[in-house]
Amino acid sequence: MNPTRDGKPSLVREAFLANALLDPDLRAQLNYRLWRITDIKGPNECWLCKGCGKYPVIEFKGHNLRAHRLSYALHNGPVPHGLFVCHHCDVKNCVNPAHLFAGSASDNAWDSAKKGKNPMTLNPDLSPFKKHWLTDSDKQRMCDLRAKGVLLKVIGAEFGMSDTHAKMVMRQFLGQTKTLRASARKALSEAPPQ
Repeated sequence: MNPTRDGKPSLVREAFLANALLDPDLRAQLNYRLWRITDIKGPNECWLCKGCGKYPVIEFKGHNLRAHRLSYALHNGPVPHGLFVCHHCDVKNCVNPAHLFAGSASDNAWDSAKKGKNPMTLNPDLSPFKKHWLTDSDKQRMCDLRAKGVLLKVIGAEFGMSDTHAKMVMRQFLGQTKTLRASARKALSEAPPQ
């Protein structure tokens, strides 16, 4: 389904799809249109839909329906309002209903993070993914390496993250240490002389 400007599916398209699923003739046509352009394999394999773009689109009676949303709806009923259809397999043109689930944007981000695809979405204090936990001494070492002119790409590789992630970690750490030093200086200046 083509999203509107706010990133959520069009309510008109969702209503059309929900009504089409109730009509046996339209449902049969939707099934035919989806499965004729899909390479169906084993039950645990990805079923790849051949179409243009990352998320293949099926034009049906004036509506552009995203193939993965259509597959989900054909097997599970209409997608609940406000939810996305996400892929367990992370293959955007997969339409295997066993690989699809309805979830919020947050559910999708956590699913991605659990697979190590996007560690920045995790709260490090709650994270079960210890490889992304960095101690203050790790962060200080990263900053020291950068101060010596070591490339971000090298620093990131050493700590198991991208160069962008390494840069963000160092910026956040330096910001925290500057704030701590400033508040310590302020506390010392306000302390009564002894």
